Amino acid sequence: MKKLLITDCFAVLIMSCDKKRSENSVASNNNATSDSLAQDLKKPTDIQGTYKGEISCDDCESAELTLKENNTYSLLLYLSSEVKTANSIVNANGKYNWNKDSTVIFLDQYDLHFKVGNGKLYYLDHQSNTDENEVLVKEK
Repeated sequence: MKKLLITDCFAVLIMSCDKKRSENSVASNNNATSDSLAQDLKKPTDIQGTYKGEISCDDCESAELTLKENNTYSLLLYLSSEVKTANSIVNANGKYNWNKDSTVIFLDQYDLHFKVGNGKLYYLDHQSNTDENEVLVKEK
């Protein structure tokens, strides 16, 4: 029951993220990517590791995504809360897959997509728009 509640909360969280992102999509259209973003989006060679940063979400403070060699991942979302409890962290595990040209990964849960850059993962909304401010950066 607790797992179902967390899953439902996370689904609502993701929907609110996409609503907020779609309001900003005009300014962050893929066709108008900056030179630094375009330079960053080269075909990746090694994406395994832990990435941290922020993605649009009304209730999110930050996100941490660990990609493993066997195409599995661990996702932690830290939710905004005055009091830090177990309920203020969402933990998801699963598998990720690539698109056909190996530039985007898809997480099997929650319909999350990331464009892969040089040591960065750019969050994609449902219209495949990116925003340079919504990026997870690989830890060194």
